[in-house]
Amino acid sequence: MKIKIILLFALVIAIGCSKKQPVQPPLDKTVIKGVVTDSLTGQPLPGATVSLNLSGYITLTDSLGHYSFVGMGGGSFTVSAEKIDWRPNGAAVAVAANDSIELNVKLHPRQWEIVQIPLALPWSQGCLEDLCFINENEGWAVGSDYSLGYPGYIIHTTDGGYTWTMQYGATMMEGNYFHNVDFVDNLYGWAAAGVHMIKKTTDGGATWTDAPCPISSFWAMDFIDRNTGWIAEWVNSGSIYHTADGGITWVKQVELLDSNIVSTKFIDAEHGWARSRTKVYATNDGGINWTTQRITTPTGASPYDKIEVLTPGYIWIEGYYSSNGGVSWEYQPSDTFGAITAISFCNETYGWMAGTISAPPYTAFMLHATNGGKTWNKAASFSNIDYIAGIQFVRPTKGWAIAHGYLMSPSTIILIYK
Repeated sequence: MKIKIILLFALVIAIGCSKKQPVQPPLDKTVIKGVVTDSLTGQPLPGATVSLNLSGYITLTDSLGHYSFVGMGGGSFTVSAEKIDWRPNGAAVAVAANDSIELNVKLHPRQWEIVQIPLALPWSQGCLEDLCFINENEGWAVGSDYSLGYPGYIIHTTDGGYTWTMQYGATMMEGNYFHNVDFVDNLYGWAAAGVHMIKKTTDGGATWTDAPCPISSFWAMDFIDRNTGWIAEWVNSGSIYHTADGGITWVKQVELLDSNIVSTKFIDAEHGWARSRTKVYATNDGGINWTTQRITTPTGASPYDKIEVLTPGYIWIEGYYSSNGGVSWEYQPSDTFGAITAISFCNETYGWMAGTISAPPYTAFMLHATNGGKTWNKAASFSNIDYIAGIQFVRPTKGWAIAHGYLMSPSTIILIYK
């Protein structure tokens, strides 16, 4: 009798427990998969980001360029793929529940597009020397026509560099070899000429007026806001001057006793760097005192040697990098192919260097890094361009370079990365 009761009790428990077990829904076997490839070579693109227009569905392609999404249920979706230095692409796709569908995506590599800028006489054979973009669409560039006594000019674009208007053009009698331009917003900007001249605008370049210039020859000019800026002497004692009123007055801060200051870069009112052909200088007090941080080797004819600095203190020069404001430096080997003429980083990992082979046949080239400069790859070369005088990226998807193309007409050239 006891045995029957125990068995009955166990049966009741078993039945009760079985009723408490949750019912598992059927496994959703819906699959969207495919491969992401380079449209030009057909090669797979590992590390491309692929996403669905559905929260949480994002992945990276594997070493063979493959991706897959599982368990999203049936319906209509948009698959999007992107990768640094490739144009984004994607497509719409419909898949039934528990069914599988394949969608391959081709990405087009971004490339440099040459845009020639027609200018009237006496600037028609001019060459650009510097550029400054404040966003993806609006920017300024300056240059001169070497063949006609250096009449300088300032040009402006609002469509990302495809069309330009003349804002200021010097006559042949005036000369005015423009080599620097710097804007801090869409209104306030400065353009510097090699013969004791600085032009200033407070209305986006609609009007340009003469501003005082305390030195006769300089290549380095840097403003951080509408009032605060520095210029550095190219010859003689290498003096650095500072303005706190937008260039109305200048105060001599220091003589570096270096006659080849080619570039300056400040990240705030206190911290700045200056580059000569043989040294890197730094200041932590707004330019009053400077220390030598590094001895460098010239890469070519001045004023090629450049410096790039990003907040809070990432610094690049050709072959070296610092992540701590120049306290220590890391060697970054690269086959530079020639003299480095320009450098630009838009964040701590993504950057470009430009240069020129200074022996016939003169050829400009581009070097590119996506890992902070640990490795550089030759990304482009231009047999019809002598050298690239300046380069600027505002983000990895948008950049420009200005070039000299003596074999091209018109020779006023801008390169647009698109």
